Amino acid sequence: MGDIGKPWYPADYGDWLSFDEAQKQSHGGIEWWCWPGREDEWLAPEQHRPDSPVNKPVFAKAGHMYFGKWEKHETEDWYMWHGFGIYYRHNGEIFIGDWYKGKLCGLGHRLWSPYAENWTENVKQGSVIQENGVGKPFLYVGRFVDNWKHDKAATAILKDGTTRVGPWEYNQPVGDWWKDHLVLKRTYEVDRLLAFATKKIDTEESDEANLASPSLMAKSILLGNMVSNKADEHPISVEEAMDFSVKESDQQQTPKLQRLGRYARLQTSDFPRPSSPEIEITFTDEYEVPNPVYDKAQVAALTEWLTNSVIGNGADFCEMERYARELLVMGLHSEALIKETCSTFDVICWRWMKPYHRKVLLRWVQMNCADNQFQCQLNWITEWLADSVIGYDADPLEMGYYARKLFVRGHHSIAAIQDKIRSEDVDSFEWMKPMHKRLFLSRYKHSRT
Repeated sequence: MGDIGKPWYPADYGDWLSFDEAQKQSHGGIEWWCWPGREDEWLAPEQHRPDSPVNKPVFAKAGHMYFGKWEKHETEDWYMWHGFGIYYRHNGEIFIGDWYKGKLCGLGHRLWSPYAENWTENVKQGSVIQENGVGKPFLYVGRFVDNWKHDKAATAILKDGTTRVGPWEYNQPVGDWWKDHLVLKRTYEVDRLLAFATKKIDTEESDEANLASPSLMAKSILLGNMVSNKADEHPISVEEAMDFSVKESDQQQTPKLQRLGRYARLQTSDFPRPSSPEIEITFTDEYEVPNPVYDKAQVAALTEWLTNSVIGNGADFCEMERYARELLVMGLHSEALIKETCSTFDVICWRWMKPYHRKVLLRWVQMNCADNQFQCQLNWITEWLADSVIGYDADPLEMGYYARKLFVRGHHSIAAIQDKIRSEDVDSFEWMKPMHKRLFLSRYKHSRT
């Protein structure tokens, strides 16, 4: 089991490096510390540990390097990695995320230097992802629990862009990674991740606006994560902290712990399949990479609105903030604008949102956006289907789904539906339940009178 970062004591014989020295010691001489954190923060060229020498903020030992935040142990005279930091392993692996008392916890990234031997050769002995019997290096975006890759919906990306989303436990994918995990097409987030591992990063000319580019959060390319950040920040004993070793990333191994108390063992059947309409993903193969400068006040306002008015108490703050950034990219910069312009038809297309959250937002839009023209039309069709066509206390969300299907086919009003839809058209409605089709056909002519 490899050593990804035993906390270095002041008495240990390590080296403090300048950025130039740290760059020279990396594979290919890359500026490996240039990656944003979860809050879009960048590690500033300043000291993060009081006993480090001036102008040498990077700690190095045995080929490993760390640049980030530290915290002094409560009772002992040594420091732990604590807060946002970036760790560069001797083999070219790069771990980016939040460290909690010396352990990687919460949302994080595992990337590769584009010049690391494993990455250039596209071979990693012992990797848990195999192709034709050959271990493959991969990028990982998801949660870590005490240094383990452990997430209900993490993303793994191969060098050729092959991308899967699914559950991971103890550094291993649950089930067959190729068959049981969801397939994602290329997205701009995937391209940005791969760009880090395919070309040199040059930030010498970067201005403040460029440095404000958003961090690549797992949930921007995942269906969602069901674990809260608060759960990750649990107390860790001194023994655990002193025995700090982030597990060898890709090696198959049996965990020391029989279980993690707050995580039940997942089965592949617990994860939704691609055929489910609730989680269907329709990413395009080519996507222009946006580089917006986010207005922090707008992000905060949208995040608060999503947390308090839409999803409700208990919502994951970072997840709501990611949703807020997605809305800003689309030009929806306020709750008022969303009310004036959005319809349930728009919301159903927001595949970057978790299925359940999307369902809750659909209901909110249906109730609160009724005054705008787009939602008015959908509401009229929904009510007409529920009251006059299907009846029998029809599910309003299901009727809304039918209304959106009719809407996207150009039937924007009840009159248009009554004038243009024929019986043979109803037979082709594969998205409508058989009994509802029968009711639609039997009551269709009556509803036109």
